[in-house]
Amino acid sequence: MALADQILDAMRAVAARDYGGERVSELEHALQCADLARAAGADEELQIACLLHDVGRYAVDQARVADRVSGSAPEAGARGHHEVGAALLAPHVAERVAWLVRAHADAKRYLCATVPGYHAALSAVSQRTLEMQGGIMSPVEAAAFARHPWATDAVRLRRWDDGAKIPGRATSALETWGPLLRAHLGASREVAVPAAFGSFFAGLVEHVPGGGGRATPAIDATYAGCFGCGPRHESGLRVRCFLRDGEVVSPIVVPARFAGPPAAAHGGIVAAYLDEVLAAAAMAVDGRVCVTGELSVRYVRPAPVERPLLGRARLLEHRERYRAVEGNLAEFPDGPVVATASGRFFALQG
Repeated sequence: MALADQILDAMRAVAARDYGGERVSELEHALQCADLARAAGADEELQIACLLHDVGRYAVDQARVADRVSGSAPEAGARGHHEVGAALLAPHVAERVAWLVRAHADAKRYLCATVPGYHAALSAVSQRTLEMQGGIMSPVEAAAFARHPWATDAVRLRRWDDGAKIPGRATSALETWGPLLRAHLGASREVAVPAAFGSFFAGLVEHVPGGGGRATPAIDATYAGCFGCGPRHESGLRVRCFLRDGEVVSPIVVPARFAGPPAAAHGGIVAAYLDEVLAAAAMAVDGRVCVTGELSVRYVRPAPVERPLLGRARLLEHRERYRAVEGNLAEFPDGPVVATASGRFFALQG
């Protein structure tokens, strides 16, 4: 059964189940939220995100959900419903839809931090789950969230979420959402270059791992799930690399979920981005797939999350046994370097 139909069945199954102690059911809440978005003129992706924002509460094993107010204790490693819901959807929807589903809890935390009286107006249940979801954002966290290009949409979703708890309110029938849901749960997962980079990457040839510069169905199937470069990994980096003036360049915006220190990327994530960009420079020589033999990273300054960074790498040596590469990560367009790296990469046989 297609995922869209599985989700529709799951929504029908919770038609009579209370929405986490609120005075509406799970289904009523979802439909009210989606109807509010549609009435406000939201685009289709935002409507779908509103309809499915709580999919983690009814379409996955609830033992995996940490922010519940009833039921048995969650299992080890359980995450918030917004996180498991986004993970369920991510391989099947546009990146923005999955991001908005994940961000609707952070939008509550953000509004609590920035809007006087918002926290006090939340229901008792919503205040309780707020603490499970990280609590009120710090000023640093709120500033980082606000910089995200989809933050405004996440706040709109949150406001409709808050308003979708009216007992007895008439809504559209669930079946009316079926065609739109089926159309979007199967949408292209091509990762767009973020708008913050403007026309910098326009006209450049993209490097595709193992493809000699071009994608094929076999290559897509092999690398689609890669944490570094795969467009279908549910929580991966989705690195894209392009050829420019004898080097490889990459548009990078580190998601806030990969933060280590407040508003800064975790060092391991910075290394992973650099590993992908340097590997692309090693492979660009002849298109052969290369694996990392060694990687040395020097951290110069904190790498900001949710802000455009430019990855660069170039080949230093092409020897029989390995390719030596160096590169860096810097704030775009001409900001300071945040990390440098060098490495040796080995080409696979065949």
